[in-house]
Amino acid sequence: MARSKEQSAELLREQLGRKTKCAEVTSWAVGRIEGSQVVALQLNDGTPFLLKAAEAKKIAAALRSEADIVSKLEANPKKR
Repeated sequence: MARSKEQSAELLREQLGRKTKCAEVTSWAVGRIEGSQVVALQLNDGTPFLLKAAEAKKIAAALRSEADIVSKLEANPKKR
């Protein structure tokens, strides 16, 4: 059964609270595979993920949004 966005967000918050299970990204690479319609994303030295362009755009937008929020919180710690 598929999770709702609210359930997924709650699960993510719970998981992030247990940082010991999170992996740190120390390196990354992004590229295109010539002649294909996909974008490749590799984190650390792991197996690259192949993403359709639309999905890559969604991930990029979500990362930017979350990074902007975190940056604002770091600049103004009272809003946490």
